[in-house]
Amino acid sequence: MNNLSWLIYVAEVLPGVAGAVMFASMVSICVFVYLFAYMWTEGLSTVTIAVLIVVFLVITLVCSLVPSKGTIYLIAGSEAGEYVVSTEAGQEIVNDVREIISYQLKQLKENN
Repeated sequence: MNNLSWLIYVAEVLPGVAGAVMFASMVSICVFVYLFAYMWTEGLSTVTIAVLIVVFLVITLVCSLVPSKGTIYLIAGSEAGEYVVSTEAGQEIVNDVREIISYQLKQLKENN
């Protein structure tokens, strides 16, 4: 599989992963609040609280870095476009498109 195939695959899989990470984040918030209240009343170690805060922040960071499906499709389109333009056939097509645009612009100028 090439880069484009992987990006399309990721676009399909990542929203489900993001949902699972969001669920885990919500569960960790609930556990964090419960354990924090328990530790507060029992006087337990602050190291455990620090570990819980770090875990919560990591989960939140992962969740916020997951791009949307549309963004991944835009990246895939960009990858495909870059490949087309970098090939010899793609360069010929770009030159043809430039000629057509120039011709159309001349026609528009002449009609006005």
